[in-house]
Amino acid sequence: MKTNIQDLKEAARDARRAAESKREETMEQLQQLEGYLRILNATEELLSEIDGLKDESERRQTEIDDLSEQLEQKQAEIDHLHRQLLEAENQQLEAENQQLEVKAHAKPLEIHNYFEAGSSSQVFNDKVTSKFARQQKKDKKKKEQKKWKRIIRKVS
Repeated sequence: MKTNIQDLKEAARDARRAAESKREETMEQLQQLEGYLRILNATEELLSEIDGLKDESERRQTEIDDLSEQLEQKQAEIDHLHRQLLEAENQQLEAENQQLEVKAHAKPLEIHNYFEAGSSSQVFNDKVTSKFARQQKKDKKKKEQKKWKRIIRKVS
């Protein structure tokens, strides 16, 4: 009987060691599975965030496309207004040229010799039938350019 008790004690110790070993192995597997679950949860969160960022990117791209279209429309309007302004400027210049031509043909200019007799100056003493052109001063040109720039800014 003594041997049976000893055998039983030893069998019980072996069974306990095997159970503890199995328990430790199972605990390691449990920890490994919990690590996998944490990784899966983090992956799901990242995928969800990626989807949100993708939606945000699509929304912003749509906004960019809309703004680009508006910019193209504004540029077309500016180009149209610029063409109108150039046409108006050309019409004004043509009108001014016509007025100058009318004034030049309206009354012939005469040049008189106001030098005394015997003067050595060479003077033309006859009626002038062509027109005299006056050069505009630079200041007048600059004022005119500033005027049109202001008009362009107001139109824009």
